[in-house]
Amino acid sequence: MEQKKNKKLGPVRKGAVVPFLIITIIIVGFNIFLLDKVVKNSIEFFGTKVNGAEVNVGSVVSSFKDLSVEVSNVQFTDAKNPDLNLFAIEKIRFQMMWDALLRAKFVIDESSIEGILTGSKRKSAGKVLSKEEKVAADKEAGPALTSEVLSNAKKEFEGNIFGDISALLSGTSSKDLAKNIEGELKSKKYYEELERTIDQKEKELKSMLDALPKEKEISQYDDRIKAIDWKGMKNIKNAPKILKEANELQKEITGAIKKYDEAYNRVKDEVKFVESSIKKAESLVNEDVAALESKMSIPSLDATSIARILFGAELVSKLEQYNVYFEKAKEYMPPKKEKTVAVVKNPRGKGRDYQFGTPNSYPLFWLKKANISSDNEQTKLKGSLLNLTTDQNVVKAPTTFTLDGDLKNKEISNMKAKIIVDHRENIKDSMSLSIGSMPVRDRSFSKSEGVSFGMKEASLSSMIDAKIEGDVVALSMNNKFSRINYDVEAKNKNVKEILQNVANDTKVVTVDALAKGQIDKLNFKISTNLADAIKNSLGKQLQAKINEAKAKLRSGVDEKLAGNKKQINDKIASLKSKYEGEITKNKNKLSGLTDSLKKNEKSNPLKNPLDSLKKKFKF
Repeated sequence: MEQKKNKKLGPVRKGAVVPFLIITIIIVGFNIFLLDKVVKNSIEFFGTKVNGAEVNVGSVVSSFKDLSVEVSNVQFTDAKNPDLNLFAIEKIRFQMMWDALLRAKFVIDESSIEGILTGSKRKSAGKVLSKEEKVAADKEAGPALTSEVLSNAKKEFEGNIFGDISALLSGTSSKDLAKNIEGELKSKKYYEELERTIDQKEKELKSMLDALPKEKEISQYDDRIKAIDWKGMKNIKNAPKILKEANELQKEITGAIKKYDEAYNRVKDEVKFVESSIKKAESLVNEDVAALESKMSIPSLDATSIARILFGAELVSKLEQYNVYFEKAKEYMPPKKEKTVAVVKNPRGKGRDYQFGTPNSYPLFWLKKANISSDNEQTKLKGSLLNLTTDQNVVKAPTTFTLDGDLKNKEISNMKAKIIVDHRENIKDSMSLSIGSMPVRDRSFSKSEGVSFGMKEASLSSMIDAKIEGDVVALSMNNKFSRINYDVEAKNKNVKEILQNVANDTKVVTVDALAKGQIDKLNFKISTNLADAIKNSLGKQLQAKINEAKAKLRSGVDEKLAGNKKQINDKIASLKSKYEGEITKNKNKLSGLTDSLKKNEKSNPLKNPLDSLKKKFKF
C-alpha cells in the first residue's frame, strides 16, 4: 500500500485561525447587536426592583475596543407621584476590566455620573410595583423594622392636643362622662369575679369550721378535768391511773388546739388573699381612669407628652423612610454567612507550596469608584460612590456614598449626605444627613373643626443620623425651624388667644428626637421648645380644668364601683368576725383547759409526783 504523504503546513494555520475568527465574529456581533440591549435591560430590571417603581434608560452605547459603556437619560419614577421622576441622570460612563470579564466577573475601575435632575416631568406616568411585586422582589430580605412595629409606634403618638384643649375649655369633654363610664370597666369585672371567689372560699371555711370541736365538746373537756380525782394523787397506788387519765385528756385537748390553729391560719391566709386582691382591683381602677381620660381626650400638660404628639409621627416616618434603603442594601449586599464547622483532616507530610494566583479574586460585580457631579438649573452636586459590590468580604471594604451640594429647584441648600453600608461581618449601616436650609410649607400640628394650628411657611435646618448595628436601631434628629409664619385659627376665643401667645413666644422652634433600641422595643425621646411654650401659655387656668375633669371622672368611676366595694368590705368583715372571732374564742377556751390541767398538776402535794411516777412506771 502506498504511504500517504503529509501535507506541508503554510504560514497561515487554518485549523487555528478559523475557530478564532468564528469566536471573534460572535463576540463582535454580540457587542454590536446585543450588548447594548443587555446593559439597558439589566439597568431597567434591577433599578426597578430597587426603586420600587419603573426605571427607564434612554440609550446605551458601548465600545468593544476598550469595554467602555455610556448610558444616557436614566429616569427613576417617583413611586408617590408616577407622573414625575424621583431623579434622573443625564450620563453614566464606565469601563469594564478585561481581566475580570474573562473570569465572568463585572468589575468597573472608575465611573462617572453626570447631570442629576430631581422632580422632572415624565413623558408618561411610570409603573409603580404592586404590593405583591414588592413582596416578591424583597422575599429574601429579612426586614429589620417591620411595618407592624412602626405602625404600633405611630399609634403611641396619636392625639390632637389643641382640639382636646379646646374641648376642655368649652366644657364639652365632660358632657359624655356618664356615657363613657357605662362601658365595661376592667375593675368592675374584677370585683364581681372576686365576690364569687370569696363566696366559694366562705363555703370551704364553713365546712372546715363544722369539722372543729364545738362548744359542747369543749365543755365536756372541762367536765372531764373536774372529774379527775386530783386529791387521789396523794396515794401512790392511785397515781398511775390518775396520771394516765390526765395525759390522755391533755393529748385530746392539744389535738383540738392544733386543729383550731390550722383553721385560724387558713382564715388569715384567705383574708390576706382578699386584701391583696383589693389592691390589684385598685390598680385596675387606675387603669380604667387612665383609659377613660384618653377616651374623653383629657390632655396631659407635661412637655414630654405634648412633644411626642407634635413630632412623634414625623420621627417614625423617618425611620420608615431610611429603613427601606437599609433593607435594599441588605438584600443586594447580604451579610457574611455563619461559618460552617471545619472538617479536621489528617496532617499532610512536609512539602513546598506554590502560589498560582488568587482564586475568586473578584466578586461577581464590583464598582470600585463612581464620581458624581452635576451643575445645572436644578442641582449643584458633587459626590462619590465607593466599592459597590455583591461581596464586601472579597473587596475587604464597606460601600460608601457621599453627596454634597444644593437642590436648587427644591430650595434645598448646603446638603451633606453620607451612607456607609458594612456587611462584612455583622451588619453595621449608618447614614448621616445635614441640610443647611430648606422650605417648610403647610406643616399642621392640629387640624380639627374647632382648632387649626401649624406653620404656613418656615425655614428648616436639619441634622439626622441613623444607624443599624445587628438588631439595634438608633435614629437621632435635630431640627430647627426659623422665619415661621404661623397658621392660628380657633372658634374658642380663649384657645385662639393661647395659641397666639404660643406663636409669639416661639419665633424659632427646635426639636431634638431620638429613637433607640431593639427592633421590636424602640424607646423614643422627644423634646421641643414648642411643647414648653404650650405648657407655659396654658398655665394654671387649663391645669385647673384638667384637674377638675380628672376628679369628676375618678368620682364617677368610684360611684360606679361603690356597690362592689361595699360587698367586698362586708365579706372581709364577715370573715374576720364570723370565722376569726369564733375560732379565736374556742381556741382560747381550749388553751384555758390546758392551763387548768397544769394548775392541778402543780397543786399536787407531792414534790414532782408526775416525774417520779413516769420514771417508776415507764410512762
